[in-house]
Amino acid sequence: MGMADAVICGGILSARPLSSGSGFISNRRSMIRGHLQGNARRSLIKARKQYLQRDHPAEPIAIPFDPLRYCRQIERFWQRPRRWAPVVFGIVLLGMVSARSSMVLYGMWYCCHDAFLVMDGAWRMAYGQRPHVDFNSMLGPAAYLPTLIGLRLTSNIVEGFAFGQALVGAVLGIWGYLMGSALCDLARCLYALCIAAIAISPGQLGLSPFALTPGMTYNRYCYALLGILLLEILLSERFSRFKQGFSTGAVLGILAFIKFTSFATAVVLLVCLTSMRGTTRSRWLGIVAGFSCIACPFAIYLHFDLIAILRDIALTAAAKHVQLVELYQYNSIAFEAVTGLLFTCLVSFFLFENLQPSLAKRVLRGGVVVIVANVLLLFGNWQQSELPLVALILLILCQLLVDGRAGRTASDSGTPALVIGAATLFAGLTVASAIVGLGSGVWLKTHSAKAASKFRVLALQGFVPVRWDAAYTDFVNDGFILLQQYRRPAERVMSLDFSNPFSCGLAIPPAPGGSTNLQYKGSFDSKHKLSAWRLFGQADLVMVPKSFSDPSLQESIPTIYGPYLESHFHLIGESLQWKLYRRMP
Repeated sequence: MGMADAVICGGILSARPLSSGSGFISNRRSMIRGHLQGNARRSLIKARKQYLQRDHPAEPIAIPFDPLRYCRQIERFWQRPRRWAPVVFGIVLLGMVSARSSMVLYGMWYCCHDAFLVMDGAWRMAYGQRPHVDFNSMLGPAAYLPTLIGLRLTSNIVEGFAFGQALVGAVLGIWGYLMGSALCDLARCLYALCIAAIAISPGQLGLSPFALTPGMTYNRYCYALLGILLLEILLSERFSRFKQGFSTGAVLGILAFIKFTSFATAVVLLVCLTSMRGTTRSRWLGIVAGFSCIACPFAIYLHFDLIAILRDIALTAAAKHVQLVELYQYNSIAFEAVTGLLFTCLVSFFLFENLQPSLAKRVLRGGVVVIVANVLLLFGNWQQSELPLVALILLILCQLLVDGRAGRTASDSGTPALVIGAATLFAGLTVASAIVGLGSGVWLKTHSAKAASKFRVLALQGFVPVRWDAAYTDFVNDGFILLQQYRRPAERVMSLDFSNPFSCGLAIPPAPGGSTNLQYKGSFDSKHKLSAWRLFGQADLVMVPKSFSDPSLQESIPTIYGPYLESHFHLIGESLQWKLYRRMP
């Protein structure tokens, strides 16, 4: 406000009103007084704003959504001791185990014929037959053992399949929790639940959690065991070196008798990452002791027939044809792999900047080796996408990061918070996916699956395929009717379809010889195949579908094995979907 205005304002405001009583002059004076008072007020407000902006800068505007803020909250929540974490772990694990046991095989609609691959192997073992030795198998005895235990517990009905998977999920989840003592309480709970979820989920790996399937449970067991292996290899021990090594040896022993490709992956991880932690004689003795405790009983069971084991492994490896064009959902694979590598590099760079180069190199090598191994493992599995080890390695990297920044100031919390947030998200999705799949199965058992067609034999009443796999029920039922019509007492049956549902379904003693599954360019091809006398073994009856459940067999089976079938067996009956042959005298 100028000096002249102030003087005028003061004079007018202090002037006494005229006594002339003129209304015009009085009104004019009031108007001038109000105008000048308004100008003075606006000038004072403007001066005050200029003063505040010069000496007291304005506070930054609050961002409504700040990812780093929420990640820092997760980090603080992550590191605090949580006495309730074991309780939460136990409740969630118990819920998943109960749900998997109760849903049995209701609502399955993807690769339903895979169920009989495992059930036939377990059924054969129940009658004293040994994988590789007495029948061809791409899997080892440990892959069938959970289902065998389940069949014994349920009097040889299909509920044993679900009980076996639930048992494995519970055992591996508890094992992972015990081995995860180097993790923070929350991370330990989440890591162990991830292992249990990977093993127990009824969903198809790489697809929606609603894609319920009984197939490839052995792949899930292998991923869960690899997750336990990573804990011992990458994290500092809280147990003695011998106990940690014993756990690693036990994992190696189990994987060796489940699936060879997963065992080879575990050996590669052990060799490549063993230098990331101190190696002592006690640890190596523990590894040898753990492996021996598992491998020796299986080797005795198989009568140390190493030639038979290697023969089946070599046949499967030579016959399996996997090409890049057969893998789809590239976006999912690339997203998970790149995300895992990105956060691995981020953690490594952060540790390097904080003057911890040795730990930074350890983190970088560990993350890259695990993620690359998981991508390569897809080629040994019939798996379209999904990298289950990414969530587990991110949780381990978070712990290494937290341990590496101990004593650092809170200003360094941006990068760790982002990594912890990503690890929590990936691990949470793994657990949530399993819970959604289990909940979907229980709901289908209670509601829609009741209206679906069921297998006509009592042992398979708990197996209810739906959607497009519902036709598989009618397909197998047609074979049951044909077989029950023509089979004589004591005759044993085999199937030339993908798997054999008839022996375990009708409680028929299995015929020695044969294979648990047939798939062209999966278990055999035109050059690498079982000899006809080994495939047909001592079977008295042969079930041949008119339209195979696996399209790859439609031309390959008649071409490769048709001549032997026609020369050693004769047709005795047929139905709408099957032909039945009996061995010639």
